[in-house]
Amino acid sequence: MRVLIAIILLSSSFASRAQTKDFENYLKQVERNAKGLATMYFGVGTHVTGFEQVPGGAFHFLAHKETGEQYSLYLLPDMETIIQGNALSKHITNIDDAHKIPALEAIAIANKKNKN
Repeated sequence: MRVLIAIILLSSSFASRAQTKDFENYLKQVERNAKGLATMYFGVGTHVTGFEQVPGGAFHFLAHKETGEQYSLYLLPDMETIIQGNALSKHITNIDDAHKIPALEAIAIANKKNKN
């Protein structure tokens, strides 16, 4: 019985490490997408910093140009769309504030549940 428990614990440990590694790879891919989109829209020499996940599956990051310009951007869950400015907020709790954008509506619903 002890051997069976040890095998189960070891296999769950390996599975946990594999899931962690997969998630780390996912985050690296998301960050690469964000950097690529920032470069595409704001030009070569744009650097991405302050990368963080926000509710609804989106990611917030800052893009800095060498000229000193800074942009607050959000990468939506489709990993192909970025929103510039404050259109996407961690604090949206009202679907009307989401402007009928599905990703923003999902964030509004998640935030409303978290506040209750």
